[in-house]
Amino acid sequence: CSPRWLRRDGSSRHGGRTTTPCVRTAVLAGWHPPSLRTAPARGIWTPKLSYQRPENGEHVTSNPSRYGVTQDGDVLSGTIEANILTDDPDVVNGTIGLFQQLWDDRIETTPVSRRMIEQEIRRRELDPPVLPAKALTARSLLSACREAPDLFAGVYVVAYNSDLGDGGKAALKQLQAQAAPSDEDLGVADFRNAWGYQFENAPPAGTWLVDLSCKGRVPRVFGASRVPDPALQLRVLNENDVTPTIRGIVKVAGATGVFRMSAQDKADLASVATRLLRDSNEFMPLPRVVAMIDRAKR
Repeated sequence: CSPRWLRRDGSSRHGGRTTTPCVRTAVLAGWHPPSLRTAPARGIWTPKLSYQRPENGEHVTSNPSRYGVTQDGDVLSGTIEANILTDDPDVVNGTIGLFQQLWDDRIETTPVSRRMIEQEIRRRELDPPVLPAKALTARSLLSACREAPDLFAGVYVVAYNSDLGDGGKAALKQLQAQAAPSDEDLGVADFRNAWGYQFENAPPAGTWLVDLSCKGRVPRVFGASRVPDPALQLRVLNENDVTPTIRGIVKVAGATGVFRMSAQDKADLASVATRLLRDSNEFMPLPRVVAMIDRAKR
């Protein structure tokens, strides 16, 4: 955006919508170096810039754009927006000066059209930026989710109290019979020991499902499985489609290693089984389930 569209609070407006400059480097003179933290943007956790001046308690963040801010070393790229709430005219003028400097620097700032932005959005949706994985101190699934809940937004708990329908069982059995040991070597999901679920609305491809059976007198956690990417849907006459999943140990983008379920994890999940059956719409994100467990323990 052009500096002439900057508001006095340091943000910008154009055509009734907030607009942002596309920059490779963002440095606020006099401010502490920016820190990066993740923030939700259209279901994907992307870096968010955070600036602070401890001497006067001011705090500035940039909104996560629809396609994120990426970082290579100390160089940032993407679309960002500064939002500043302050009565200090020096801060406002300094921010306007920063945007003016970036706007005038044709090396560090690239003017973009709406069409260019739309093309970049589509490109990054097809090939989203990968965040560097970090090592968590917790190794069990629920403990790791408490430590970094944002990383486990793609893990769901499926609580159920009925079997697959007859048609669903037959479709899954046929899929298992057609699978071969060489499938995985060929880059194809190995469905020989696949699990299956019949959802009204299936979870996205690539998500993990924690299996919580409530069919017997005592709820049981049988493990976890992953919806393959691309996902497969088995059509069944007069029944919901079957979503086959591949059993495994939960591994999430943004964290190193795998996360097994401890005996305590399984007991905690079983303790909220009745509520999950009542409140969840077929499946519930693991961070919400963990919060439910922790509230019940207080």
